[in-house]
Amino acid sequence: RADRLVTGLEADTPLRVHRPEAGMFALIDISATGMDGDAYADDLLEQTGVAVMPGASFGATLDGWVRVALTVGDAAFDRAVDRIAAHAKARCNQPV
Repeated sequence: RADRLVTGLEADTPLRVHRPEAGMFALIDISATGMDGDAYADDLLEQTGVAVMPGASFGATLDGWVRVALTVGDAAFDRAVDRIAAHAKARCNQPV
């Protein structure tokens, strides 16, 4: 799923993914949106129904990041990646 997250976000959005070496979470650099992790997580949930965790919950250095669980089923995960990509494009003034 981490590979699908990278493919779904890095090709068409300014978001960048930090793949986990092991584990069930990936981090997304959302700094290109101009939002901090808290604002981005709230906006993403409100606009798309996708829940992510603000990176700052894990330390101030991750304020421009959000954490994504890789543990949901494939179909739901792929829908979430599509929604995150569309949201990023809208927030970065790129065509959706």
